[in-house]
Amino acid sequence: MIEYLIQSLFCFALFYLIYWTLLRSSRAYSINRIVLLISVLFSLLVPALNLNIGTSTIMGVIETEEIVEVLTVDKLRPIISEAPLEKTSTPFSFASLLKWSYLVLTGILLIRFLLQLLLLSFKQQKAEKIDHQGISLSLIDAPIGPFTFLNTIFINKSDYQSNRIGQELLIHELAHRKQWHSLDVILMELIQVFFWFNPFIYAFKKWIKANHEYLADEFVVNSGVAIHTYSEKLLHHTFPDKIPGFVSGFNHLLIKNRLIMLSKNHQKRPTTFRYFSLIPIIFTLVLTTAFDGTTFSDLRSLSEIQNDKSLEQPGTLYASSIIWSSENKKLYLHGKNIRVRHGDNDFSVNGRASYLGSVHYLVFNGTLVQPDQRINTEGMKCNVVKLSSANAKKKYGNKGNMGVVEITVAE
Repeated sequence: MIEYLIQSLFCFALFYLIYWTLLRSSRAYSINRIVLLISVLFSLLVPALNLNIGTSTIMGVIETEEIVEVLTVDKLRPIISEAPLEKTSTPFSFASLLKWSYLVLTGILLIRFLLQLLLLSFKQQKAEKIDHQGISLSLIDAPIGPFTFLNTIFINKSDYQSNRIGQELLIHELAHRKQWHSLDVILMELIQVFFWFNPFIYAFKKWIKANHEYLADEFVVNSGVAIHTYSEKLLHHTFPDKIPGFVSGFNHLLIKNRLIMLSKNHQKRPTTFRYFSLIPIIFTLVLTTAFDGTTFSDLRSLSEIQNDKSLEQPGTLYASSIIWSSENKKLYLHGKNIRVRHGDNDFSVNGRASYLGSVHYLVFNGTLVQPDQRINTEGMKCNVVKLSSANAKKKYGNKGNMGVVEITVAE
């Protein structure tokens, strides 16, 4: 989880820097909309893929201080196995506090999100529907500024009846509706529910909403409204800002930026080289974040991996302890005198080693091992085998769908 968060934040930071320096002032609003959404989804999803298209038969991960001499069986005398030592934890540990704090806050935000959706749906059903010069409006009594939610434009009834709603503003809201800006905002609000601790979510949500305003302003100008006339309207509209968080509405906080972007309306659009520069960056990020512990020297074809039977043959290992990590599903050997002879692997190291790739089911001396449970194997010779999915399923049923690693203490 920590590795995922670090990689995700790194992706967010890089896309943030790129957008801020290269694209923030660009008038290619439709392309910017796509770039912003891809930046958010990429940063959240790609680091979580944890793809493993090529696991080398040589050690997948080795962390050592020095290479030590090869250990022989004579040097290690099997001793009585101690009970597996589970990772110590207390009900009031800091990790537990963080976990429950996250769950509680996320639950509160999720409930708030759903309630807002229900409230808007209720308003949509109860609102008075009228047709204004071909634009369908929903009139409500709440003292609220004009806003658009999905396919509905909401207007305060008294403001409409007193002619405080200009035609330019209605066209602006029509743009939000036609371009379905609400979908982007709802997506960002939902992401914020689960990633409320990520500061980049708020920055990208702000940029996405700002870009929506630029798109709507551009739509108004392209509809035939003069730029100077529309700019004056922007300066003089003083509607309340009390609108729900995930709808598209008339944003007063961006008036200055919107006027600046409108003044650039007749300028030539920038060349597309800025956007093409994103392609190698995205490709590099995919390679460095989506693939679990894979380097170019490790890549092998999928058929070669599937046909590799060397790990299904029994092997031996010596280590002080073994831990099956819940974070990346890898089996780590710890100790000063780690020795492995298994399939094509024949090495001795000092520190920590992992060579079996992803482990989805671990059995030690016939007993299922839980993730993060430390197994004491000091001074023991252990036999190890990694069963394929087919053979594991025959032996363990559906639990062995993704393969099983069996470790037993040699007699």
